[in-house]
Amino acid sequence: MSRKTGGLLESKRVYVMGEHPTTTIIPLSNGHDGTVHYEVHAFKCDGATHLFVWVNSTGVKFYSFVGESYSICKDMFLKRASADLMERHSGYLRGLVGLNDSIIAKVETFIL
Repeated sequence: MSRKTGGLLESKRVYVMGEHPTTTIIPLSNGHDGTVHYEVHAFKCDGATHLFVWVNSTGVKFYSFVGESYSICKDMFLKRASADLMERHSGYLRGLVGLNDSIIAKVETFIL
């Protein structure tokens, strides 16, 4: 049985709002050509902030961007989303815990 820890569960489920898990974050997978793909989850937060979350071989990774719209924030994320960034070692999750409390809605899930 998983337990809630600061918005994230040990079973890799994210609590968006309330007490029921709404999203499963799937770790990286290999494509037919040997490339690594990541399932990225995008969330709308308070204000003009958008959160992008994925899992790599070292753990949970996230970036947040502030912009006038989701499409602007997604473009900023995609411009930074190099193979090096996506595979980089996971850091402190303190920022993610704070952002988790400000999530308003899930925007989309996409594969990189």
